[in-house]
Amino acid sequence: MAVIPAAHRLASKRMALLSQQSFVRHQIDDLFSSLGAAPNVVLETPSSSIACALVAESGDASQVIGHSFA
Repeated sequence: MAVIPAAHRLASKRMALLSQQSFVRHQIDDLFSSLGAAPNVVLETPSSSIACALVAESGDASQVIGHSFA
């Protein structure tokens, strides 16, 4: 998981995240909510490997995944 300041250049980066049914996604959403922010989600997928592949291919998005998937 990554946590960055709101002013950081990656803060406005487009994100590919796991679907909202994922426990990790709930943690991410809760974290953003506690900071009064929302992630810029452009893709949701049930698979972290699919999200990683799409992020790697696009070069213009980021993904936050659980440590067990890293």
